[in-house]
Amino acid sequence: TSIGNSAILDVNRAIKTFRAVAKALTIGENVIVDTVCGENYNRTNVLNAINRIHPQKGKDIVIFYYSGHGFTNPKQPGKKFPWLDLLYPLQKPRPDPRDSSLNIEDIYTMIKQKGARLNLVISDCCNNRIGDKPIKKDPSPGVRGELDITKWNKTNVKSLFMGGQPLSLLATAATKGERAASNDK
Repeated sequence: TSIGNSAILDVNRAIKTFRAVAKALTIGENVIVDTVCGENYNRTNVLNAINRIHPQKGKDIVIFYYSGHGFTNPKQPGKKFPWLDLLYPLQKPRPDPRDSSLNIEDIYTMIKQKGARLNLVISDCCNNRIGDKPIKKDPSPGVRGELDITKWNKTNVKSLFMGGQPLSLLATAATKGERAASNDK
């Protein structure tokens, strides 16, 4: 079972959401989106994308979002956040993901050191044994609406994304030993 389709949907929704946030903040024309996907999906290209980030110190917003396979590495017991499987899924022969991965906590540190006003680093992936199969679940019965920014409280959006003090947040879908679930909707 592959989670590729659901990861693509998640990434597209994340981009759409953060573009809507930028529009609500009237900074939409200044959004730069850089994705690493398809045959270009690998550790080197993710590191290159991070190296291309040059925020204005204390002014810009940097968001790193990952959706895909993740795992815990027993050889790195001090890392509580997941390792990202950064191998193109159709690569043959498929090397061991542990040789081509990055830890989301290390990515967070790299991005935070760049000095943006807001750093938001998100991993939507499992954080369990590397060999465990991904889980696909039926979608929740709730209906997701469109991103209607006219219904957003602009003061809250501005407080969240353009608050007075620099802020860095690291969020992940699963604690160490847990799996995350996905679906194609």
